[in-house]
Amino acid sequence: MYRYARRRRACLEAASVATIIELPESRTLLSAENTLSAVLSGSQAVMAKAEFSQDESGDELEIEMFNATPGIYSVVVDDVVIGSLQVFSRTRGNYGEVEFSETGGDDAWEFQFPPQWPGVSSGSVIRLQPESQNGSAAISGIMQTDADEETPEDHFAASQLTATGAVLTARYEREIDHGVLKRKFRMTGYNLPAETTMPVLINGVQIGTLKSNSLGTAVLQYSSRDKRGFAPFPEQFPDIQQGTSLTAGNLFSTQFVSGEDDRDALTPDGLHLQLRLTGNGAEQGFVTWEQYTSQKTGRIKREFEAEVWGGQPGTTVPVKVGNLTVGAIQFNVRGGGRFKLDSESPAHAFPTGFPSSILNSAISIGESLVGIFTEPDLNQLGSINENAREAYELDQSLKLRPASDDFLNWGGTGEKWLLGEGNVWYILRPDGQLLKWNGSNLPDGPQVAVLDESFFLRPELLHNAAPAPDTSVSEDLVIVMAAQLDREAQFRTGYDSWDNWGGRQEKWIRSKDNRWFFISPDGTVHRWDGKSGANGVVVARLDSRFHHNPAMITAAKQQLTDDDLRYAATKSFDLDLARGRVKGWEFNGIEVEWLRGRDASWYFVTRDGDLHRWNGSWNPNLAAEHRQPVVRLANGWDDPQRILNAVSLKSSEALAVLDQLFADFDL
Repeated sequence: MYRYARRRRACLEAASVATIIELPESRTLLSAENTLSAVLSGSQAVMAKAEFSQDESGDELEIEMFNATPGIYSVVVDDVVIGSLQVFSRTRGNYGEVEFSETGGDDAWEFQFPPQWPGVSSGSVIRLQPESQNGSAAISGIMQTDADEETPEDHFAASQLTATGAVLTARYEREIDHGVLKRKFRMTGYNLPAETTMPVLINGVQIGTLKSNSLGTAVLQYSSRDKRGFAPFPEQFPDIQQGTSLTAGNLFSTQFVSGEDDRDALTPDGLHLQLRLTGNGAEQGFVTWEQYTSQKTGRIKREFEAEVWGGQPGTTVPVKVGNLTVGAIQFNVRGGGRFKLDSESPAHAFPTGFPSSILNSAISIGESLVGIFTEPDLNQLGSINENAREAYELDQSLKLRPASDDFLNWGGTGEKWLLGEGNVWYILRPDGQLLKWNGSNLPDGPQVAVLDESFFLRPELLHNAAPAPDTSVSEDLVIVMAAQLDREAQFRTGYDSWDNWGGRQEKWIRSKDNRWFFISPDGTVHRWDGKSGANGVVVARLDSRFHHNPAMITAAKQQLTDDDLRYAATKSFDLDLARGRVKGWEFNGIEVEWLRGRDASWYFVTRDGDLHRWNGSWNPNLAAEHRQPVVRLANGWDDPQRILNAVSLKSSEALAVLDQLFADFDL
């Protein structure tokens, strides 16, 4: 299957077609004892991959070379030349491949192992060196056990929300990587009592303390790797399994549950990839690639962004995708720079010839940094869900705003800078650490929070943070609460020019009697007090979607099903079917179906499905404005029993609201 895929790819490369979309190859690696791999690199933006496998059919060595000068390169294994590889020019980046096996093959790049074949083992050095002076410089790498694809990984998570709104989340990851046990533990608390310390116990063993800052946020994290912001695991740290207990002070008591990684992509669809670039110089950097459906336009959106630090101040280096130069990065006085392409921004338009698929394309910046997007799962960029609530709390408390790009990499660590209230400076590091600058000549200071790296890639997710949905409130409950508000107030949208009138990023809506309400970014609905500023009485707590799209509340009933409305009408008015049709019981000359409600009140359904509360008048010419319509119910006249038998599939909390949906209440 693998050889077929490679031959198929070669045929596609040679075909005369306008666009070739190259999908990643599907492969099944062998066990750790039988499979070795290496990444080859050198002083220039050239890279190669070598893979060695061994099974019942014999040995096989495969090498792919990217971004090198076209020409012939000797393949050297532990100082023994075993053959050569030819690099060709192609639009997706200069490329060459060779395959050695016991039997060889029919294609031009497939050979038998030569008599001098030394074999390959863990630690063997693979080198590609040019056979002419015009070729790229030699590159090399060391073969290592390729166990990643077969490595078992365990994920355990615990979370708890208290009645006071305090939240605790914890995550433990464990894996075997190249025969070494690697672990990571991260616990986050927010909305905690400020400046408090709580002992953290796992299965009764204290493994550390959770210390909240003045904002009520706290982080405790350990890693078996040397990773900034993480401490080494304490010796007494117990093994975590399904059901392992977790307590933090007297506030939290919960258990770990097993599960796969539950972090979604930045949007529900498309590719969201991050690639760390490699090189031998002082430069460091990464590239992000996103291709997804834009919520703004409904069209496919593409974004390509490169960020580099440690460059030579004042110099400009090209950014290449394959052989195509797509732009350039100019390093500022601190050696930092960035470059961006955006399909929705004319100022950052994609150049002609940019590949339709970036997978397997060589990406280089200058002469020192290179990388290749291979399998999407290896480069998947995680979402901000993990830290969204904390980011919102930070933004609201610190009043963050972006600083000029001139400050990018001011301290030489690739950091980005933000300004807070009172012109206080904050530092955002590539690993997600947020620091309050101490005013020294170094980009350092006390740690405020540790966020996901997504916030470094997109600082606007921090300085313009949207609140996270309150997962403690069911989706059903939020929808019916909005419908109840809209039914009573009959909301209509305000004017866009009123948005943020009170300086709280609020949006404004009006009721049927022209009273003003506003929705804060977290979805809280307030009745305005009529005074200066956005202040007033809270009438409901929804979620951030209602702030993003106020039509969700001004047309809230549209989110309820017909059965929801039938159920709500029956429960709200305690409806029962009257005994058959009574001749002469008509309304404006049209026969209606009658229902009885509590307190001997009467209701009727017209042929168009409108349910009305009868006002006691028998005037056959009663004007429509004297009716008391409640709601339109599809098929209510044809089958009144359908109203009474309606069953809503909403949650129990939502049903409690539906029971009183049409009851009058005062906002």
